Amino acid sequence: MNNREYTILHANPEQRDRIISLFKFNEKKKREKVIIYIAEDSHSTPLGRIVVIEREVPSPLGGKCWYVYDLFVSPSHRRNGIAAVLVAKTMEEAERAGVLFIYGSANATVEASCFWLKQGFSMNAYGRKQNDPAMPLFYGNYFHMFSRCITRKPLPAHQRNDSVRKLSNAEIVQLIGDYLTDLEKKAFYMSRADTLSAFAFCGRRGEIIGAIIACPDSMQAPLESIRLFIEVFVKEEHRTQGIGKALVCEVYRLAKESGAIQLTSFSQTAEHIGFWYEIGFDVFFWDVNPKTGEYSTTAMLRIE
Repeated sequence: MNNREYTILHANPEQRDRIISLFKFNEKKKREKVIIYIAEDSHSTPLGRIVVIEREVPSPLGGKCWYVYDLFVSPSHRRNGIAAVLVAKTMEEAERAGVLFIYGSANATVEASCFWLKQGFSMNAYGRKQNDPAMPLFYGNYFHMFSRCITRKPLPAHQRNDSVRKLSNAEIVQLIGDYLTDLEKKAFYMSRADTLSAFAFCGRRGEIIGAIIACPDSMQAPLESIRLFIEVFVKEEHRTQGIGKALVCEVYRLAKESGAIQLTSFSQTAEHIGFWYEIGFDVFFWDVNPKTGEYSTTAMLRIE
């Protein structure tokens, strides 16, 4: 991948050893999974780099994902499109290698956040926002996580399902009480009950066999936009029948009509990754939970 000023190449052995030592990848197994691309000018002078680490996607989905460990462009060569080309090259090589997702995190500065959005990634904030508004955002444990599925599967959001109906406020409160077992989540949604929207998927006799809750929330600065938190419930005996997808499609339409730019589902376990992948969501993989021994994931979908 070339232009008039620079070329994107695999790091040569010397560059690779230097960068690996810079980031202290001490474990041999971890070093072997590091992939580095370098932007060089016509004199072979490095202008920028992207460092990704190959990781395993947990079963039952399985496969590979790439974690963006570092993206750097020399200050004197920034705003020339080098970072975007490094990401594009990484996406291209990831697709060739059969990678499912690329993901990572960055300080929640305007520049970093807008950059990843422009590359087509889904994003969400996490961590503690800087309390002093006069201080730059990077003076706090505040980041944006970003993720992109290499080949997104389409969500047929234009299709309507006659079995889906909107729930009343009283039904929403009942739904939260009946289906949410996580006490922290239950308290969160109950405290925002007046702002929630919800839809139910009904069986032939009108009984609720699946439902979805949507909660509007800020994407957090510097992204002055709204996302919808979503929670999906489908009775076990009715799963794998497309009910969850139909419910997500309904909320997608709601998001588009209300001007929200993203759907987000937090704290999913590894067993749910396949569902989100099949309907086109980007997934952020958190570290293994030391208490449960399982991955926790966040599924996100940009509204187009």
